Amino acid sequence: VIICGAVYNNNWRAFMIENEMENLPEVSVICIAYNQEKVISRCLDGFVNQKTDFKYEVIVHDDCSTDGTLDVILSYEKKYPDLFVVITEEENQFLKAANFDDIIMPYVRGRYIAVCEGDDYWCNQMKLQKQYDFMGVHPECSLVCHNTIINDLGSNGPLQMFNDWKDIHCLTEEEVFLDWKVHTSSYFFRKECYRVRDEYSYWCRFFSDYIRLCNAKDLGEVYCLPELMSVYDFNNPEGVTNVYNKDFKKKLNQLEGRITFLKEFDEFTDHRHSEVILKRLNYQIEEMNKIMKKM
Repeated sequence: VIICGAVYNNNWRAFMIENEMENLPEVSVICIAYNQEKVISRCLDGFVNQKTDFKYEVIVHDDCSTDGTLDVILSYEKKYPDLFVVITEEENQFLKAANFDDIIMPYVRGRYIAVCEGDDYWCNQMKLQKQYDFMGVHPECSLVCHNTIINDLGSNGPLQMFNDWKDIHCLTEEEVFLDWKVHTSSYFFRKECYRVRDEYSYWCRFFSDYIRLCNAKDLGEVYCLPELMSVYDFNNPEGVTNVYNKDFKKKLNQLEGRITFLKEFDEFTDHRHSEVILKRLNYQIEEMNKIMKKM
């Protein structure tokens, strides 16, 4: 792992933490980037433009991009050295099925973790402050989200939203396990509720948003603020989701992965969510049958 152009190990981070205890950030923003040269600036600008009364850091992990993504990231690190921590790779870790938590978590210093991938972006300068303030008065909350704009790149129609909740909303089991009502770019976790079991790490490469959402619901309450504070580009022809949806074998593998995860999650959580998990499993099996008929 290469950080800001130099090779460090976890002992370096431990040393830094010991010497910065009085000036630790409250929030760590995690951004995963790969071959997003054309769009990543708007994502990084969303981080830089946040207005807070607390310190935060931005940890950007570039997974060995083959375009100019890393150059863009490093230009921000150079301009804002006290804000950005840049992690780069000499080999693509996704292809090696690496556990990204093992790579990134040693550099996380905040009490809270916000997430935004390189092809999404924040559109509200008060996003972090609003979620931070909410966490401060809701100790039962493991994850707080907000509404997100869906920018459909394959349509000229009006912009859509992930949900239509007008007030602060506490997500039900059904909304977490069965629906898609909140987007990754809105996630704001308590640090202790972010990392998931190592058994899920392989599938986190494909649907970490769903895994982390389910895990957060098991550990506490998941809330959604009504404000629109991020943008998700849907139907991106170069996006990973679009690529997998067009490849039946990859899509089938991903559905099988969700089934494996749900069964393991049910066991690890002592069947606390068995009823709703069974509903999701039946849905996944139906989707698999539809795909197999097309193959």
